[in-house]
Amino acid sequence: MVGVDFAETAIETARQLATEAGLADRAEFVQSDLYDLPHVLDGQFDVVFTSYGVLCWLPDIEGWAEVVEQFVTPGGTFYVAEHHPFTNALHESSTPDEMRFAYPYFGGEMTFSEDGSYADPDAELGDGRTHERFHSMDDIVTAIASTDLETEFLHEHPYTEFRALDAMETDEDGRFWLPGLEHDLPFLFSIRATMPEA
Repeated sequence: MVGVDFAETAIETARQLATEAGLADRAEFVQSDLYDLPHVLDGQFDVVFTSYGVLCWLPDIEGWAEVVEQFVTPGGTFYVAEHHPFTNALHESSTPDEMRFAYPYFGGEMTFSEDGSYADPDAELGDGRTHERFHSMDDIVTAIASTDLETEFLHEHPYTEFRALDAMETDEDGRFWLPGLEHDLPFLFSIRATMPEA
């Protein structure tokens, strides 16, 4: 297994956790900007996974898909699980009775300045500025479709893996739902694609 992150602290923490779990001999962690990765990491993989909360940090969604394509071996699988662009457009104070849209759905960049983060809401960050990009569902699907990867499914889910809205509640599986909705809304999506055999 190979994990990639641009942050040195994240890589150091991952290595420490792998050691504590007895997996250090089976795990490699590479510090790299995503778009530089083809110049830093060799080889291809049976499974390439993009995890929750990644896409909002990427300015070039087509470039992301091209990097993914390079690392999926023929016959291999690409999988992404991510916050739905609909969720990203909502204000955190939205409720079933009052949906408030505060952010762009069809692309754009926003700068936020606040203490705390999704990992630690009480963290004191000093300069807490972050720059996030918003990618619509068609941006994401079209970026993958522009590669040689063949999409097997796109699933949308009425829950997410973190409290995206203040009014969300957890179920017994640790998923977050917005209670009281008359109809389900998409808060998470997943896409699986495969690289054709050579």
